[in-house]
Amino acid sequence: MNTVMDSLRQPHVLICSAADVLGLTRLPRVLKAAGCHVTFMGPAHALAGKSRYVDRVIIVPGNSAEAATALDKHLTGRTDAYTLVTVGDDRLLKELYRHRRAEWLRGWFPVDPEQPAFDALVSKAAFTGMAQSAGLPVPGFQLCCTYADAENAAETLGFPLVLKRTCGSAGLDVRIVQRRDDLGQAYADLDRNEPLLAQEFIRGRVGSTEVLFNRGRPVCWYSSYSVVSLPAETGPSCVREIMLHPDIEPLLTATGGLTGFHGFGGIDWIHETGTDRLRLIEFNARPTPGYHFGPLAAVDFSRALAAMLKGDTYTQRPAAPEERRAKIFIFPQDVLLAVHNRDLRSLLQWIPGGPRSQDIPFDDPHVLYVLLTRICSKIGHDAADAIRRRFQALRPRRCACSA
Repeated sequence: MNTVMDSLRQPHVLICSAADVLGLTRLPRVLKAAGCHVTFMGPAHALAGKSRYVDRVIIVPGNSAEAATALDKHLTGRTDAYTLVTVGDDRLLKELYRHRRAEWLRGWFPVDPEQPAFDALVSKAAFTGMAQSAGLPVPGFQLCCTYADAENAAETLGFPLVLKRTCGSAGLDVRIVQRRDDLGQAYADLDRNEPLLAQEFIRGRVGSTEVLFNRGRPVCWYSSYSVVSLPAETGPSCVREIMLHPDIEPLLTATGGLTGFHGFGGIDWIHETGTDRLRLIEFNARPTPGYHFGPLAAVDFSRALAAMLKGDTYTQRPAAPEERRAKIFIFPQDVLLAVHNRDLRSLLQWIPGGPRSQDIPFDDPHVLYVLLTRICSKIGHDAADAIRRRFQALRPRRCACSA
């Protein structure tokens, strides 16, 4: 009976996703530390749903349209059952955009569905245009509906040129086009009969800021450079370096003011070479992977969320980390990078107790088990490829002899 009463007194948080998003895996722990009852709604294979910090799992199809329908049925008439609802992946956000006139979105969605800010949540082009109109420092850009538009953008913005889908995540839908000869292939790789966004290439260090917004006001955040990424420089970070910069808080305040966003999100930026200014690249209207690293920058997202849900209004600003704690090695991405590079020295540093092992989720055994099986599968796949290539190299070549 006491357990039931405690559950009723807890803030209830719903995480919904139509995909197995690795970046959601550590969020349940942050929510649980804030005193929340955590429900995960997503596909059966989604790793976040296997966390010991999830109190309830609701299985939905791994298809954004069907997941949106299931979310509709679950929330209709009961939106007040949750203190906070978090949409965990970009494709589900995009699908919910198609339902923006529906009554069941009212009251829980991270922005007011009636406001233009909804466009900015699902389209990088819409957000970039909105940010530019507000005077924020964004790279030059053009929307490309055809390949001819992309050629025109290249003429205007020059090379290298950044080409990306207007809806995508983890940098997987981005290409950096170095020269004109590469433009056609990059466009073909990304083309899905939807407009693409071409952006000016800004030289500098790429980074991101994890942030918790309270109805448009940033209340907790920290920032980091992306030091190493996989599979390319636009992909997910394997190693980060915590940083401070005076431009961060104004960018967050302006982004929150433009969108009115409520909940966990993030921004990506470039620390431009030679100017010491940050250029805003995009806004991630969904949880990003690193909230559990907050203590390294002297912020606590769990504490901030607990206060926000109680109606307290205070802000946690990051502090400069100790030098030995500034660099973050991310599990399992950095392990996979070591496997990819056949870097035994780096791999050995992930042995429990080693210098890179702090991010291994020993406290979440089922999640750890699945991640380890994926690493082993990657090792096995790479080993099989290496053996196959070695075997092919050893095979005698046939001579082409005339009859």
